[in-house]
Amino acid sequence: LDTDMGAIDRLYSALAENGHSQSVRPAVVDFTRLNPEDRDRFVSDVVLALGFTHHMRLVEQLSWPEIAETLAGLTQRLLITEFKLNTHARSSHSETDTFVAADYTLENFITALKAHFADVQLEEITQQDEGGGKRQLILCRK
Repeated sequence: LDTDMGAIDRLYSALAENGHSQSVRPAVVDFTRLNPEDRDRFVSDVVLALGFTHHMRLVEQLSWPEIAETLAGLTQRLLITEFKLNTHARSSHSETDTFVAADYTLENFITALKAHFADVQLEEITQQDEGGGKRQLILCRK
């Protein structure tokens, strides 16, 4: 799911060109506006939320519980997500609200995930960008 039509088009084309089955269903959807009925249409065994939660918390200002609940509603078995470390709760899109910045911690995100997943594990820390930005990989099982 993505709000960027170009990203979804590229993903759909790549899947088709490489002969992948239609068990992967790219769709243009606004995560911030998913209601329970819409969520039911997109429930999947495995959900990848990479390069995503940072934006949802800091730019869209969804709470960690809201993010965790929506991701859990989309996930039947496994969620693979990440947390951007060492950002000091900065966003390139706008000034971050002081409360949101104070709430932007790995511990707060993990606590929210544990309310919906039976097993939440921290995995490797990866370096994702040229500026040395690091991300904590998180695996969540139902």
